[in-house]
Amino acid sequence: MYSFPENISFKLGFDQILSEVASKCKTEFARSRLKKIKYSTRHEEVVKWIDQTAELKGILESGDQLPSRDFRDLQPLLDQIKLEGSFLNAEEFQELKLVLTNLYEWTQFLKRRQQTYPELSKLTLGFIKWCLLRLFKKMGLCCRFR
Repeated sequence: MYSFPENISFKLGFDQILSEVASKCKTEFARSRLKKIKYSTRHEEVVKWIDQTAELKGILESGDQLPSRDFRDLQPLLDQIKLEGSFLNAEEFQELKLVLTNLYEWTQFLKRRQQTYPELSKLTLGFIKWCLLRLFKKMGLCCRFR
């Protein structure tokens, strides 16, 4: 088993990479998820991340008709509807629908290409269910999916 110095992520420039990626994030949600990312010394985990990166690069270079990449931050809407007696107006509801449709289209895009992008496809398994459960929880609703 290898032993790495405590400051290995700094020496490798991991903080600089995360800073660069953060500057490309379009939403606060994406930035908050990025803050949770930690480096790994586990070989299988690093290989998986390299494979995911290669697959995403392949998607972007493929010339395929991609689903929208215009992801929006739903947190303000979720915070609003969490309050008892509050509701979304038609424009806000349409925005919610667009984001959920966009997520669905991406999961379907990867599902149709599971053989080509196996690691990214694995990430989307159950993703829509997770999104809906999170949405319902924010709204204070109980729900069970089977």
